Order: sequence, then C-alpha cells, then structure tokens
Amino acid sequence: EDLSGQLGAFFGAPDGEGILVRDVYSGSPAEKAGVKAGDVITSLNGDRIRTVGDLREKLSAKRDDKDRTVKLGVLRNKSEISLAVELPAAAARPKRLVSRRTSI
Repeated sequence: EDLSGQLGAFFGAPDGEGILVRDVYSGSPAEKAGVKAGDVITSLNGDRIRTVGDLREKLSAKRDDKDRTVKLGVLRNKSEISLAVELPAAAARPKRLVSRRTSI
C-alpha cells in the first residue's frame, strides 16, 4: 500500500513516502529475505521507491538480469535496515507464432 501524509510520518518514512507491507506470503522470496508485515519499503538497489508502481517497474526491469538479487531499503520500527531479496527467474516468454500466407 502506498504511504502518504500522516501514515507515512507515523512510520517514519522519508517525505512520508514508501510502501507499507501489509502481508508477506509464506515461502515467498520476501519472506525468505526477512520482510515482515508492517515494514515500509523505501528503496530498491539505492533507488527511491515512492509507490507500488515504482517497485513493480524496477522489479520488472531486474527480472531479466543474470544477478537477480536486489537490495531493499526497509524501515522497521522507524529504523532503516537493508534486506537482500533473491528474485525468481523470469518465466519463459511464449514464442510468437507467425503464419505465412502463400498463394498458388
């Protein structure tokens, strides 16, 4: 969930911005890295994260890299911590089918 205003200030987020983690799926890369409900994600590989859209965009760009480990900047209990998250390999993209038309 995107933070803003008073909610962001309550969690100690810079400029009141970041992403509040509401839930972490069991067995997920986030859980394995130590992300917890109530954490606030503020950066990914040093780049500021202000919205869920920011995070999706940066994660999407990283999935095709050979090194799929990302560093999350996280606020937990108003203290900044860093967590390394190993992203799953990108699913193989289906090949595009191309048909040919020939005339006889």
